[in-house]
Amino acid sequence: ELLTKTTNNTVRRTLNRALDARTAQFQTSTGTHFNDQRKAYRKTTYDQTIAEATENAIADPDDPGHIEDVFKTTQRRYSDLGYDPKAALSLAEEARSKAHASVILALSESNPAQAKAYMDKQASAGKIDLDVLAATRKKVKVAILRSDSIRNTEDIFAKFPGPENAAKRLGYARTSIANDEERDATVKRIRARDYEMKIAQDIAQKGTYARALTGVGNGQNPDDMDLSGLTPIQQNNIKKAAQARIEGDAGFGKNDQPAAVDSIISAMSNSEEFRLFPLEDYKSQLTRKTYDGYKLYRSKLLAKDQQAIADGKIYGLGNTEADK
Repeated sequence: ELLTKTTNNTVRRTLNRALDARTAQFQTSTGTHFNDQRKAYRKTTYDQTIAEATENAIADPDDPGHIEDVFKTTQRRYSDLGYDPKAALSLAEEARSKAHASVILALSESNPAQAKAYMDKQASAGKIDLDVLAATRKKVKVAILRSDSIRNTEDIFAKFPGPENAAKRLGYARTSIANDEERDATVKRIRARDYEMKIAQDIAQKGTYARALTGVGNGQNPDDMDLSGLTPIQQNNIKKAAQARIEGDAGFGKNDQPAAVDSIISAMSNSEEFRLFPLEDYKSQLTRKTYDGYKLYRSKLLAKDQQAIADGKIYGLGNTEADK
């Protein structure tokens, strides 16, 4: 429509050039966008294909076809992108090496020996780059060392069980394992396990000792207790505490006499009276536990008086302010 309105050929030619340039620009922009989208799609497809092939290789390391898929897919991709054959081949070999490394690392977690065998096989075939091989060798070595030291530790603890054989375990590990690194790793693992056992034993022992002392304090006979987990010193302490309890119970009653309890409770209703109450006279009519409870209550009253006197609030027991 614009061309029909032009007044001369010069204007018409100028307008045609502008329209041609605009058309070419649009076509170029559209083509670039399409190419970008196509490249992005192909890149995504490639990445997904490589990831799936690698996962399949990890799940089934005995089938070399999965790694071959990685190699061929990578070589084809870079050939399609215009890379020269040598460059495409180099990139495909690099992708294959990385896929092999993924398989080796996965195997090292579950079966270090199989990981080493797989790695040695691929290395002999020249299918792993040297830098990738060096990194995986280190990982596999650590995994094998860990696996062997765990196995050694289990075998040695089975041969020499119990906390009393700690020295034998370490001695056997030091003399029976030839490989220096494996021996050191095993000794370190045995030490750690022995330490954990000792901590658990100490915690259990302290609990048993505390419960035994409490039982003795409540009148339980040590002969009726299981003291096998305690040291000889602790067992002796329990027996001494029981004897002290027996001696301390001398003069106390085996049961609380109701009349004595009534008299004491009646006196306790008046703090002033209970301060002067002859509690000691009722000792033979009360169990030690009951007597100690009343004695503690009266001691608190007397301590309260002493504090009040020290604070200058009272000058004698006639002032009931100390009872507040």
